[in-house]
Amino acid sequence: MSMISCAHFGGSRAWSRSTKHGLQLRMLFSVAHSPFSASSKYHGIVAAHLPAAQLRLLAPPHRTFKTTRPALLPSHSPTASDPPPNAEGLFDWAALEREKREVWGADPGTVAALRSDHAGETGAVWIYRGAAWALARRSGGTPAARRFVAEHLATEAGHLALMERLLEEGQRSRLLPLWRAAGFGLGALPALVSEAALFCTVEAVETFVEEHYLEHLLPLEAGGRCPELCRLLRRCCEEEVHHRDDAARRWGGGGEGGGGGRGRGRGRGR
Repeated sequence: MSMISCAHFGGSRAWSRSTKHGLQLRMLFSVAHSPFSASSKYHGIVAAHLPAAQLRLLAPPHRTFKTTRPALLPSHSPTASDPPPNAEGLFDWAALEREKREVWGADPGTVAALRSDHAGETGAVWIYRGAAWALARRSGGTPAARRFVAEHLATEAGHLALMERLLEEGQRSRLLPLWRAAGFGLGALPALVSEAALFCTVEAVETFVEEHYLEHLLPLEAGGRCPELCRLLRRCCEEEVHHRDDAARRWGGGGEGGGGGRGRGRGRGR
């Protein structure tokens, strides 16, 4: 999705720049805590779009980011103690614990990928908390926008609860306060502009999130050694795709809460 499309909501170049900066922060939720490979298409794309200074700032001491551009191209945070109903009952936790103990628990790459997922889901929860705050400041927004935020927040809180059950506290990102603040801003800023701007931002963010999930999910599925973990990650990914398509339909004018956006609706299926 082009950042120029977001600017169509008011012809504002400033909004286009703010959206781009917000997406950079969302990318950093994942990049700063995921295994880096110079041959990785995903990390290559990220390195091509983030300033080298940002990558160096957030890189942990044990990891060096290659910054050469490739040729292509919140007060309370939901935790595992308060998940949405049935969030944990969807999966075989005995199998998940066994896979963690025997397969991926000692694999730095998989742990780093899940740390990235946990950081991203933390940011996602706070994106919707920020959006809810902003809608309240705008007299509550339309009923459709409020439902959109409430439903997606519940889903993201469920994802976060799952990730927190998978990872020990010491395996999680040390930058979570930053991700909460950045997520809140990324949700609040577009919602203060317009509902269509919020939907546009969510579509762009979730497009990136799907790519990130698939970057480590597909190799895990191909390996075949942790099927229950793959089932959990696949479900999270598919729900993020639903968020993306829901947002695209709304800001494109095809949904009940389109907000008058002039962009093109793109209901992309899997």
